[in-house]
Amino acid sequence: MAQSLQFFRRIMLLLNITVCVFLAWVFGMTPVLAARQSDGVAFTQNLSALPAKPWTLTVAILSMAALIVVGVLRRRSYHFVGWIEPLFALCVIFALHLDYNGLLLYVVVDLIDGLHGRTRRRFLGVMTALFLLTGLGALQGALHTVPFSEYLLYFDMHTRQLLQSTVDLLGALHLILFVVYMVVLIGQRTEENSAIRRLNGELEQANDRLSVMNEQLKAYAAESERMAETRERNRLAREIHDTLGHALTGITAGADACLQMLEISPEMAKKQMERIAATAREGMNEVRRSVRALRPDALERMQLTDAIAKLCPKCRRLRRRRLCSTCRLRICGCRRTRRTRCTASCRRASRMLSGTDTQLRCVCALQRRSVGLA
Repeated sequence: MAQSLQFFRRIMLLLNITVCVFLAWVFGMTPVLAARQSDGVAFTQNLSALPAKPWTLTVAILSMAALIVVGVLRRRSYHFVGWIEPLFALCVIFALHLDYNGLLLYVVVDLIDGLHGRTRRRFLGVMTALFLLTGLGALQGALHTVPFSEYLLYFDMHTRQLLQSTVDLLGALHLILFVVYMVVLIGQRTEENSAIRRLNGELEQANDRLSVMNEQLKAYAAESERMAETRERNRLAREIHDTLGHALTGITAGADACLQMLEISPEMAKKQMERIAATAREGMNEVRRSVRALRPDALERMQLTDAIAKLCPKCRRLRRRRLCSTCRLRICGCRRTRRTRCTASCRRASRMLSGTDTQLRCVCALQRRSVGLA
């Protein structure tokens, strides 16, 4: 479609060049022929005004060349003001005595494809007004220009009809090409608009499908999360039942046996208590193993001491005081002069670090050693 439009535009340019060159030749050669045949007086008497000076034809040729050059440069992405081409076209039309204004139609064809919206409407309005104005015969009389028909009076009837028919034929052909170009351009724009509307409809349908799929994915993700929670809860329940439940059952049965053997055989009751204690420790170890599988992210990336060392400054900033005064008990090994009592949380943390109640460590010392302050 674009190639056909370009073809029509080139044909219209060729026709305009042909018409302008033909008119310039008639306007320039007719006085010369009359002078050579010594008919200059008779020629001028048939004219309504004096013939134009020869330099006006030079202006017409130069303006036509400038119009062609500006159009070529504009299509090659050179930035020109859109009104330059109409100005050159008007220069050619006035230099040719307002006998041919089809050049304005070529300017419309050359510029309309690059204009949009309000700018296009204004351009079409101005070009229509110029086309109608330059086509009025009264404007020729007001400007005292000699029309093409008066130049033809110098020739005989056959030559006159031939020249007039040539100009009329080229003008009609140019007008037909203009109409065909506009019809093809309107059809192309209509097809483009239809394609855009079709694509917009397809995009809306795709967006609707994506929205439905997104909702389905959200529902599937929520269902997967609930299923994962259920599976994890069931796994923990099975592990607790298999470990802690078994240990508690053994402890209950052993305690009942101890109550029966306590008066009969204290030694056997003592051994039974030792077995109950071992069973309890095994149960605690199994519980710790289950809880260890649910460690937070900090314990997955670092050791417990490093995690506590990182947690203490955060707690101090949040509570605006030290988490532990320094655990300054004699058994902690802290050498500071000031000694205070460890808090209950510090004692619990120390028992977690050591694993027993008899080997307490100073949490602050572990913190200083972890951050390199000890």
